[in-house]
Amino acid sequence: MEKGFDSEHIETKDLNAKGLFNLGLIILGLLMIVDNIAQFLNFCYLAFKKQVSPYGLDEIDGAMLDQQLDYNWWIISGLNVLIGLIMLTNYKQISKLFIGKGKE
Repeated sequence: MEKGFDSEHIETKDLNAKGLFNLGLIILGLLMIVDNIAQFLNFCYLAFKKQVSPYGLDEIDGAMLDQQLDYNWWIISGLNVLIGLIMLTNYKQISKLFIGKGKE
């Protein structure tokens, strides 16, 4: 039943709580960025268009984009992208805060 593997055991000696927590922080940060970056950029585009267009966002643009400029959701999506970036760049420091130095 061996299909090219040397042994039947999987080495998990390097897999500890801190490593799993770091992996979870990285995945969570990536998901926050991927989930919110498109919405944030869309709101940036709408705000830019509203500022440079002499008529603002008319009904045709609103219907075409299926969305009007909403500052609350723009701020929330921007904060989610920022928090995701902070989680990706500082995952080691965040894991030290939650797990501590003694449980490595």
